[in-house]
Amino acid sequence: MQQDLFSIPAEQATKKPKGLAKRRHALLSDFEACLADRAADHDLSAAIVHYARELVSLENALSRDERRALLLLVLASIVEQRNGSTRLPLDAGEESHLRELIRELLPARNRPARKADDTVSDTMLETLQNLLEQGIASTVIGGPDDYCPLIVDDGHLYHQRMLHYETRLVAAVRERMALGNADLELDAVRQALGDTLAAMPLVGDGVPMQLNAEQQYALLTAVYRPLTIISGGPGTGKTSIVVSLMRMLVRLGIAPDEIALAAPTGKAANRLGESINAQLMALDGRDAPEQALFAELDEPRTLHRLLGYSQARNGFYYHENNRLRQRVIIVDEASMIDLFLMERLISAVDPGARLILLGDAEQLPSVDSGAVFRDLVPWQVDTRTPWRELVESTSSPSLDETTSDEPTAGFAVRLETSYRMDPNDPAGANILRAAQALNRGEVAPLFSGGSTGDSTEDSPLVDRRTGFDEMLREGVELIEPAEDAPAPDPVLMNGFVDWWYAKLIGSLTNFRERILQTFEYDGTEFSADATAELRALFEHFAEFRVLAITRVFATGSERLNAAFHARHLRLLGRTNAGDLEVGEPIIMLQNDYGRGLFNGDQGLVLDVVRTDGDFRRVQQMAIFERDGEFVPFNIQPIRRHIEHAFALTVHKAQGSEFDTVAVVLPTEDIPLLTREILYTGMTRSKRSVVLVGEQARIEAAANNPVRRFSGVAQKLGSSR
Repeated sequence: MQQDLFSIPAEQATKKPKGLAKRRHALLSDFEACLADRAADHDLSAAIVHYARELVSLENALSRDERRALLLLVLASIVEQRNGSTRLPLDAGEESHLRELIRELLPARNRPARKADDTVSDTMLETLQNLLEQGIASTVIGGPDDYCPLIVDDGHLYHQRMLHYETRLVAAVRERMALGNADLELDAVRQALGDTLAAMPLVGDGVPMQLNAEQQYALLTAVYRPLTIISGGPGTGKTSIVVSLMRMLVRLGIAPDEIALAAPTGKAANRLGESINAQLMALDGRDAPEQALFAELDEPRTLHRLLGYSQARNGFYYHENNRLRQRVIIVDEASMIDLFLMERLISAVDPGARLILLGDAEQLPSVDSGAVFRDLVPWQVDTRTPWRELVESTSSPSLDETTSDEPTAGFAVRLETSYRMDPNDPAGANILRAAQALNRGEVAPLFSGGSTGDSTEDSPLVDRRTGFDEMLREGVELIEPAEDAPAPDPVLMNGFVDWWYAKLIGSLTNFRERILQTFEYDGTEFSADATAELRALFEHFAEFRVLAITRVFATGSERLNAAFHARHLRLLGRTNAGDLEVGEPIIMLQNDYGRGLFNGDQGLVLDVVRTDGDFRRVQQMAIFERDGEFVPFNIQPIRRHIEHAFALTVHKAQGSEFDTVAVVLPTEDIPLLTREILYTGMTRSKRSVVLVGEQARIEAAANNPVRRFSGVAQKLGSSR
């Protein structure tokens, strides 16, 4: 019997204030209480509204309307920071972002009437503008040189801490760009490049990989520049550049243990290490530099581990006064790095070292504030460099000379050629074309065909399916709810859970028997048979994933994980079971440095047999892969830091890659549903994307680009 997990009444899913939050809500005035309800739509609690009110209360001389206007401004600044911006534009024009935010936050009965021609300024905004122009709230709001909670700088409102770190980051980037290029003879670099390109990893049918002109130029720029920013979408060869760069640097005298590899999350670091090892293993013969890399290169680490983060000190061991010892720092998935961590990273790199940042500027920016990588990538790169002549002229496509006066143009490379467009892999190419069209805001090619970018699609890039039995699991497929179904459609959602579980999760041969077996562990390592079985299970779960836009709401990862957990219990034949059962995938939610587990690490819950002499004990444990080996952990000590990973949010999936991905769309338009989040979700897959939800949600995402307001790019280009 199919279990219905998606028909819970909406009122049961709505969280109401309770405990301390309820008492704080009761202390607010009617206006503030209504404001708190509006703020909840932006994920701001009554406690945040209470904090904002306390901040406003520092201004004793304000009138009631001025206090309300200032309270709205403080909350608007918090909303914008929660949305990832470092600052809030103060322009109050009719189409301005500030006006839009104020209108969204104003309680309904306090919204001023608006004339049909929509030209009359909002009363609250007039009061607010007057307050700012006359400097009435000088205790709370100051200028760039003041020490106040809020700072107005160049027509934008900052939280003081944000402005502090943004200013430090800009200074650190400028200082790094001002450093000289590496003092290397062109002939020595030409020789190292030639030796590297002459023995590339074998791919496909034993054919050596080749680096095209833009990849070679990225490689050479990283060899010379103190800072290199490399942006490219899926399949543009960023990992190939990393491997080739390390091989070339070793030939130029850099020892492997002087190279540090890092990524923002444990998952991204592990994937980087796996990709590097695979390419090194695929080399047809290994010279001394490659042998040295195998023997001496450190495994990729999270940025927090690289910088020596201490939870006790809430700080980093390495910083501007205690620099990293490595001469080369290579960081993958740099688009995930927020403002604070990027500033700490750049400040900790020694002036004599190279820093190479790789990522995709089109992907989701960091979860926390800032869009630093996007801000550092110029629209047009400047290739007028001495090393451009070293690019092999036979490589295709050729490298054109381009010029730009953007501050980072000479330190950046944009990779435009994707090898996911391989004619031999039409499914992967179709996913990429669909994702790129979406990211350009082009809806017609997705559902009707037509022009997209520089090409024309004869048929839609998204194939519609009316039932799960029609799914081919190739390219991009869409299945929608019934026309008059409630939201979410329980028939669609329960059908999806059953289909996904049967066709993917449970598709491994003898899946039930394999997850119910016990795995022999002697206290140090698993037996050879257990290790082989664990590897098969981990590889199986690494092939697919369900992705959600949010954690909460009816189609969020929490509800999806609950549904898959219930479906898994049916397979096990258990009704009175715990919240974690054997065979279930799990994910770490935060770093645990003592155990060597990190935010984003994924594992499995399985039964482990521990042998101590003649005593054998079976215990359900959480098993993670660490440094190529499987390690079991007692569940109880880490229980509050793990959750099911049948479904992940798109943010959690950044840095991962799967053969098959399902993206479950929300039932209504929400601010988080952007073209970047859907682009990122779709490009996690190499072969198959299943979109579950309405076409209207995809169209809404295409028309909703991420808007993050940051001063990094502007300040880098200014003279101050």
